[in-house]
Amino acid sequence: MQENDALFAGETSGHYYFRDNFYADNGMIPLLLLLEYLSTTKKSLAEAIDHLRTKYPVSGEINFSFQTYHHLQNAMNAVHQTVNCWDNGHIEAQIDGLSVRGAENHRLSTNKSLEHSNWRFNLRESNTEPLIRLNVEAINIEKLVIEKTEMICDVLVNLGGNRETKFRWET
Repeated sequence: MQENDALFAGETSGHYYFRDNFYADNGMIPLLLLLEYLSTTKKSLAEAIDHLRTKYPVSGEINFSFQTYHHLQNAMNAVHQTVNCWDNGHIEAQIDGLSVRGAENHRLSTNKSLEHSNWRFNLRESNTEPLIRLNVEAINIEKLVIEKTEMICDVLVNLGGNRETKFRWET
């Protein structure tokens, strides 16, 4: 963030950084900005973000534990090697773990034409716990998030990972 002089940076884990706050992590600033927005627009939080949840579906953070740190490292390396074999997977800059962007064509049930859809995932070691954390995102197609999340989770479980977090679509 400092290298690029970015105004703002955030993580799905709830850490937010502002240039004007010395690039420091601060959760109060986003909270106050959100409260200001809600009071100005007179919307509920659900109303304010509903269109974003539809347009940008996410898996939520899914945690995996491993028997040892060595097993955790092996799993990270194995997923990295697996991604290299995917036709549609492109590894992004490895700033915070393994970030992969993919693109696929999907035939939607309501439309016979093919739709191009972007998706991505980030897999990283937790800074505070002996866990691997997975986040999957897509544009417009929640079914794609579910499909890719379950696919990557299967890989991690087959590598000895124990999924600690329920999928948000599980009951």
